[in-house]
Amino acid sequence: MHSKFLKFIFTFILSFTLCITSLFAKPPETSGDGIILINPQTNTILYEKNAHKRLYPASITKILTALIIAEEMPSDTLITRTSSCFANVPSDSSSIGLQLNDRYNMINALHGLLLGSDNYIAYDLAQTHSSNIATFANEMNERARQCGALNTHFTNPHGYHDPNHYTTAYDMAQIAKAAFSNPTVEKIAGKATSTFFLQNRGQALPITNTSRLLKSQTPYYNSNVVACKTGFHDDARQTLVAKAVYDDMELIAVSMKTSTPNQYLDVNRLFEYGHQNFSVQKTAKGYTLVNQTMSNWAKSTIDHALKLGWIVTDGTDYQGTITGEELIGILKNIKPLQNNLRANEITTIAHIDLNDMITRKNMAQIITYLNQKLIPSSETYIPTSAYSITDIQNLSSSDQNAIDYVTSNKLINLKDNNCFKPDANLTYEEALCVLYKYFI
Repeated sequence: MHSKFLKFIFTFILSFTLCITSLFAKPPETSGDGIILINPQTNTILYEKNAHKRLYPASITKILTALIIAEEMPSDTLITRTSSCFANVPSDSSSIGLQLNDRYNMINALHGLLLGSDNYIAYDLAQTHSSNIATFANEMNERARQCGALNTHFTNPHGYHDPNHYTTAYDMAQIAKAAFSNPTVEKIAGKATSTFFLQNRGQALPITNTSRLLKSQTPYYNSNVVACKTGFHDDARQTLVAKAVYDDMELIAVSMKTSTPNQYLDVNRLFEYGHQNFSVQKTAKGYTLVNQTMSNWAKSTIDHALKLGWIVTDGTDYQGTITGEELIGILKNIKPLQNNLRANEITTIAHIDLNDMITRKNMAQIITYLNQKLIPSSETYIPTSAYSITDIQNLSSSDQNAIDYVTSNKLINLKDNNCFKPDANLTYEEALCVLYKYFI
């Protein structure tokens, strides 16, 4: 009774936390140094942070090892623990405690690999498959490239630290997309517990998944998770890759280089964000992603922007803030500016970096600059109302003139009490609406 009550409390707390996150956190707060959320059915990125930054994967490497073994090794293949395993795998590696000459089949090996995260089993599998680790690592790298992981290089089957053993959050999502599409790998990686049968001893060892996402007694349990793999070493810190299914929509999340329990918080927040803001529709040609992040008032503008090619149908969070890089990407797709705009023009005129959020003042500066660029005579524009706006009196005269231009032409509306709120960030959809008003 006590354990059931604790489970209820934990589940309630997690559900409440995720509910609050979905209502107020756009985009989700994440701590990992490399983060990504994708919908594998359309291979669309729904959220990313440093997704192409090179990082160490640690034991999440093992999902690629498992994929190769599941694809290429018969399930009844018998594997024998040899002395070379102990000689070549570092003694501080994770292990479920197998001994010299222990024998087990491939299916049991995958359980020990994915649930127990046993480095020695990874070595045994690679050695049995390819006769040596270097050959197996070459196959890993080739299979990773086939998955679309182009910034990955693995040197071993388990992820024990090697400076030349690296990947990215994006690449791990692509590897997970393939690995968790394999029914055997997905089924085993989704088990909370299992047993490991030793042929030579006639014993069944209990093993538990290292991931708290699958443990109902923890606050990080997620009933929608169907497969996951953890990783850790000092250089990689905590890493986690997981797949969840919400109705017809699949999601894959990766969190790399963080500290416990933030990897679980990251992944659960990503899954809730994806579930709340996106869905998929099955068509005769496959799946189509449905983006539910746009406001009703912005829908027609976004539809027009898509038709005009200013943006593409992807995982953009339209109600999230827009960066300088994202805005410049849109501007370069607008016909009058194609082949006629350099990124440094925008960053210089607005005094921003590419990763900075675009404020209402920045947008006023940019629109005024574009107006002067496209219609040089507009440089003689004389302000008419800037000095009646209550919260811009301390700004430079050029900023006041820019704000006057966008407000007088109803490109950006004033807020309550005749305020402009120059430092407030623009959302992606607000920026699109400003550009649409100006260019159409």
